[in-house]
Amino acid sequence: MQPAVVVQPAPTISAVLPQQGTTGGGTRVRITGTNFSPGNVTVRFDNVVANGVIATALQIDVDTPPHVVGAVDVRVTNNNDGQFAVAPHAFTYMQPQVLAIAPPMGPLLGNNRVRITGRYFAPNVSVLVAGRPAANVNRVDEQTVDADIPARQAPTPIAQGLNIDVVNGNDQARGRLNTSYTYEPLRLDEVLPASAPSAGGVPLTLRGRGFDAGTTVTIGGMPVGGLAVISPTRIDCTAPALPTPGAALCDVVATSGGGAQTDTLVDAFTYTAPVTLVAMTLSSGARGGNTQVGLLGMGFTHPMVAFFAGQQVNTVFVHEGELIVPQTPAVPHPNDNAHPVDVIARDQGNHSSQLAHGYTYEAERPAMNVVVYAPGQDFHSIRAAGANDASLTGQLLQMHNTGVLDARDGASAAQMPGRSYHNHIAGGVGGLLFNRHAHPRHTIHQVLDVTMHRPINNYTSNLLAPNTPNGRWHPDAGVSAAIIAAHNLALAANFANPAAVQNSINTTLTLFSVTPATGATAGCEQVTLTGQNFPNNVTVHFGGVAVPAAHCIRVNATTLTVTPPDHAPGVVDVRITDARGVFVELPAAFTHQDFAFATLTPAIGSHDGGNVVVITGTGFKANTAVSFDGIAVAAHDITVHSSTVLTARAPPHAAGVVNVRLTLGGVMHNLPYRYVQ
Repeated sequence: MQPAVVVQPAPTISAVLPQQGTTGGGTRVRITGTNFSPGNVTVRFDNVVANGVIATALQIDVDTPPHVVGAVDVRVTNNNDGQFAVAPHAFTYMQPQVLAIAPPMGPLLGNNRVRITGRYFAPNVSVLVAGRPAANVNRVDEQTVDADIPARQAPTPIAQGLNIDVVNGNDQARGRLNTSYTYEPLRLDEVLPASAPSAGGVPLTLRGRGFDAGTTVTIGGMPVGGLAVISPTRIDCTAPALPTPGAALCDVVATSGGGAQTDTLVDAFTYTAPVTLVAMTLSSGARGGNTQVGLLGMGFTHPMVAFFAGQQVNTVFVHEGELIVPQTPAVPHPNDNAHPVDVIARDQGNHSSQLAHGYTYEAERPAMNVVVYAPGQDFHSIRAAGANDASLTGQLLQMHNTGVLDARDGASAAQMPGRSYHNHIAGGVGGLLFNRHAHPRHTIHQVLDVTMHRPINNYTSNLLAPNTPNGRWHPDAGVSAAIIAAHNLALAANFANPAAVQNSINTTLTLFSVTPATGATAGCEQVTLTGQNFPNNVTVHFGGVAVPAAHCIRVNATTLTVTPPDHAPGVVDVRITDARGVFVELPAAFTHQDFAFATLTPAIGSHDGGNVVVITGTGFKANTAVSFDGIAVAAHDITVHSSTVLTARAPPHAAGVVNVRLTLGGVMHNLPYRYVQ
């Protein structure tokens, strides 16, 4: 009798989960049912054998094989008896679906890592950005893919959403997320540091976005040095040097490789000028100080200090490019009397500039050492003492004219160039007084007629030194013993009658200074004459040319305002003459200068304009016109500080080199000036 054959029931499939997966295969699926042969089954998806099968009697775990998109039957076959079960269309191979990308924007340089999320990503997936393959693609799972975005290449658009495709490798099934990624537009955010000396060379770091390997950078239109694109957000470089030292506010411009994009930080970088003194608004002032002056140049910052002949002034401030010194210090020592001293400006970084002989302390007004000849020692007495020599007056005048009376240590007037001796013979007879001053090279005597209060002999010079202590004639003056005796007798009488001495001083016509001491050859600006005992009706001569009465204004007894007459270039004497013919003269007191253009400081500036330019030259007047490449500077933006210095505010202009033109009376002069971005 044959043993009974036991027939196993056929397998059944009750569920397939998940019901969807990637076309690349590898989706882990669990099949539940009955009558599975444990460890001995074959699973097919549309007749394609699956891998990774783990089977029990009631469930099977399996990895789907690759397949094209679509629904397929799932078949489970028990290998021991060949029985099988089929679940029609139980699993569907899905096309990839892209749901998101992060970050959605990146630099033109590429190489930024992104994460793409979605569904049904195959193990051998690839990623395309606007059709170009991404690098280093890593499928994390069916829902996640990481990849490096490729560098942007023309004609791929910028700042416009691009399509992202995820492609399953086995069947090229792809999913797309439209306009989901953008190559970030080039963007400059900051420059650190934001300033440098005009010599350049300072290391800089630029921060922003979208830098690529071909990005270039300019500052003020000049290429930076040592440019290195460190990352899409950082560039290192060095500041270029300005072609001309000066201060400038410049644009910083970044341009992507190939010139596809530019971004500009307007006025983002400042070039600082080296501290440079060029001129002063006033070149002289009182010995006691307290004169407000302006220092002109460039590179002035806050805080600063100034020095006059080594004396420090801390209370200075910068206003519209000018270093203002509210109060000059007093003359430090007598040797600086009427001698120019050095002026220094220094910033907090200990950078300084010196204007050699830039400022002059005005000469101390000479105090007169007067000898008044009292009654009994008048002109006739002197003549009598000289044996009634009728030529005594002529002798005195002759001695003055030849310089013998003024000689010292055997020197004569002819041996002292630049000295002028002017004599006026007064009518009438009266007491005499002698003005006497000591000078490093001169013993000076002035013979005055006390009765008429006017000079018999006028002698003018720079009387710098203190008075001769004893007021006596120099022993080598060549004066007769009779005159010396009369003089010494009168000297003793002075101590008994000081009022007479003071009266003589108070009534003596004197000229101390001419300010300013330079001017144009034609149409000169007004100058100020200071002195004492100016009467109402005076005549003023510059180099022998009389000033018309309408151009000579007596402000008071110590001040005249005068418009110098036209004159050829050169140094001239200035003379004041009263109605009686008495005159006083300052030799070489004024210089007529031709109109000329010498320097421009700084010779560079921002295309936005607005910086103050110091212009030096000669012969400047109030109506001097200034233009930059034909663009006239408004009158209120021009300040004529003197005949040698003016300042003008530069108008806006495109970057480039232009001519700065000064125009006066139809005469024009040009110097170059550079505008930078």
